[in-house]
Amino acid sequence: MSRTDFWSGIAFMCLSVIVFILTLDMAKVPLGIGPGDYPRVIAVGLFILGGIQVIQGWRKGSPPLKDLYPPETLKRVFGLVLMTFIYVQLLGRIGFLYLTPFFMFGAMYYFGMRRTVTSSIISVTMTVAIYAVYKIVYHVPLPRFTLFW
Repeated sequence: MSRTDFWSGIAFMCLSVIVFILTLDMAKVPLGIGPGDYPRVIAVGLFILGGIQVIQGWRKGSPPLKDLYPPETLKRVFGLVLMTFIYVQLLGRIGFLYLTPFFMFGAMYYFGMRRTVTSSIISVTMTVAIYAVYKIVYHVPLPRFTLFW
């Protein structure tokens, strides 16, 4: 059976069950939303949407996997995984603000976006926006540049 929507929906449903189970042991709070409540809500929503996708995939069918995912796709995914691994390793040394625009630009270029000016603007704008949301709004400490490793 080559119904990719069907199998993707099954995978989403399994993922949602795993997330739901993993969040059951998180701390409970007497009043308000605890740390596990939001992931559980997302897991239930993902389960419902996965179920809808399973039903639609079963009814309609879809093209074979080899048509949707050509063999060179695996090479692209592996390349992105390698880029992400290097990014994570350098993040603590170079810092979020300095490294992220290069990572985003490289990922866009790697996947075929050849407009360098547009890619540069998007990379810098998104980095600043992410930094503002996490650092200023949510007060999440992000990796900073360190001169001495």
